[in-house]
Amino acid sequence: MRTLMISLLIGLSSVASATSAPELYRSFERTLLKRYVNPDQLNLKDLIEQHRPEMQKACEDTPGCPSSAAYPAIQAVMRSLNDGHANFLTPDMAQNYRARSTGSNTGFFGFQTTRLKDGRLMVLDVVQGSAADAAGLGRFDVIAGFDATQTRESQSLTVTRQGKWTFQTTLNPREVPLVFMPQLVRHGNNGVLRIPTFLGSGDIANSVHRLLARAKLEGMTGMVVDLRSNGGGRFDQCMLAALAFNPRFSEEWMQVGWRNTVFAENGQLKFQLPGGAPIPIAFLAEQTLWPYPAVFLVDERSASCAEFMALESSKAAITWVFGEPTYGVGNTSTLLYGLPDGSALQLSILYVRDENGLPYPDKVTPDVPMEDDPEEIARGNDVLLQKALEFLNEKNQPR
Repeated sequence: MRTLMISLLIGLSSVASATSAPELYRSFERTLLKRYVNPDQLNLKDLIEQHRPEMQKACEDTPGCPSSAAYPAIQAVMRSLNDGHANFLTPDMAQNYRARSTGSNTGFFGFQTTRLKDGRLMVLDVVQGSAADAAGLGRFDVIAGFDATQTRESQSLTVTRQGKWTFQTTLNPREVPLVFMPQLVRHGNNGVLRIPTFLGSGDIANSVHRLLARAKLEGMTGMVVDLRSNGGGRFDQCMLAALAFNPRFSEEWMQVGWRNTVFAENGQLKFQLPGGAPIPIAFLAEQTLWPYPAVFLVDERSASCAEFMALESSKAAITWVFGEPTYGVGNTSTLLYGLPDGSALQLSILYVRDENGLPYPDKVTPDVPMEDDPEEIARGNDVLLQKALEFLNEKNQPR
């Protein structure tokens, strides 16, 4: 998700009310026709009419014709758009999305995972100060014995680290904000900067610059920026973060009926309408420019804002991208539009052109293509990271 400013997103939320399926479908129709940027120039009216009978039949078959009877038809229209940035969210999903966007959602465990083929969970990221952090869990630990429904009682977990060491730990649930912030780990003369997301905090970009300043002070001369599984987030955070590697860039935002330019330079973002003066809209507390070689790691789940940061940063002469082709929504931005029953539409409301007026790439094509295999990582073989560190060590050899 490459969302616009969170203040805008909250302003477009809605209060749930008793709504029939036909009423919801009409509201969906108005919102889609008015707000969706429609880059493929699809006939939206035909798509909506094509699926309206599905809503009407579901309404007839469901006592009371509640708004939920319209969900399958709305979802069918949204799938037909073939746009990874356009989604229908049920009321629960919309509420969770807004909470994640503002950093107000909480959890009892404080980690996010991916499931391996054998059913075990591999930890991707840990919230500092959470139950998972207190239990000593770290990135790429593999855990067994976890029950997500047990939010009040302690759990005994079996943890396998790097495929070699197994130990027991106790997870004591406690409710904390689920804000996944960047973290820096040293590997010899290089650093590994993990950025899990650009969502949930207005301090992610500042954190990136602070950590890179620390890395410079500590004498690190190479940096791996790990954007694997980063699904994107706030445009201001990824654009400001990219200033650490590319000191100046701009893009044009194109929407039906208007366009404007966004500049990133001197630690700030500026917004300019045609014929108008640039208006500052976001700032860094203090900018750090990374002067040494850097490698960005991406995979098929790196999306939206993560794609943008990798693309803009890779324009620097000493920055490369390793990994898999990314998800493919790096050239649009979205807003969330509330519907009467508390559900919502996440819609692409603009598409992007680069500083030369050319269509912005939708995905990142790595300089060094490599498969990122979670099963190998679970066995302690993070081949992508190892390759990046070897590459940086070679770049830093005396010539």
